Amino acid sequence: NKLPRTMLLQLLLFASFEASQQLLRGDNVATVVPIYVYPSSTGLTQYVQAVNSSRLNGLNQFLIINPDNGDSAKRPPNSDWLKAIRICGTAGQHLHTIGYVHTLYGKRPLSAVKADIKGYFQQGWNVQGIFIDEASSELHHVPYYQQLFTYIKHFGKNNTVVCNPGTSCVEEYLAACDNIVTFESPYSSWNTAQPPTWQRKYPKDRFSALVLNTPKTHLHTVVSQATKRHYGNVFVTNVPYAKGLPTYWQQEVQQLIGK
Repeated sequence: NKLPRTMLLQLLLFASFEASQQLLRGDNVATVVPIYVYPSSTGLTQYVQAVNSSRLNGLNQFLIINPDNGDSAKRPPNSDWLKAIRICGTAGQHLHTIGYVHTLYGKRPLSAVKADIKGYFQQGWNVQGIFIDEASSELHHVPYYQQLFTYIKHFGKNNTVVCNPGTSCVEEYLAACDNIVTFESPYSSWNTAQPPTWQRKYPKDRFSALVLNTPKTHLHTVVSQATKRHYGNVFVTNVPYAKGLPTYWQQEVQQLIGK
């Protein structure tokens, strides 16, 4: 029998405290960083910069690694990826590496997604969680993501699960993730966007915003607004994820750590 929705939401409020405490005990994260760059000799510098932001500046971050949209995770990392993984391992407690998988908005077979997840944990990728991209925002898909959540926690109860619908979603998704991206759009949409009304009932550390195509002149404003809109994690960029970190990364780090 399914729980009544009101009872489920009450349980979510209680569970959110536990999830938030887990995040706070581990890393009180300030950003989710998608580096979708192959770590060749030039691409590797992007990972070095991100890691140094945590190792030297104390920036709390979830760093997403993306080997062929998760497909290559089913095999051991090659020599280039091993270099990136080793560099990420030097960051210390302020950085968690999480592996990218995609779900085609709840339409990709669970077996295929689980195969990618299993690879990250069993093939030597040294991740501490999973970033679930192309997540649905619809209520009827919640059980699909709850199954993925349980599967990821099977490999370690402290593994972090970040879901990315990239837009407002139903509240029940908090039962299927530790952190949820409720905004992923260009800066042109940021000024008029508002998080779902229920978001303020939960700790802000459970929510992320990824603000794209943002001019450097608006960096400070976006970071400040994100906090006011109840986002505990924000990533602002002016370049595609496939090109790595934004050109103003160092300034963004200073904004995020409050200097």
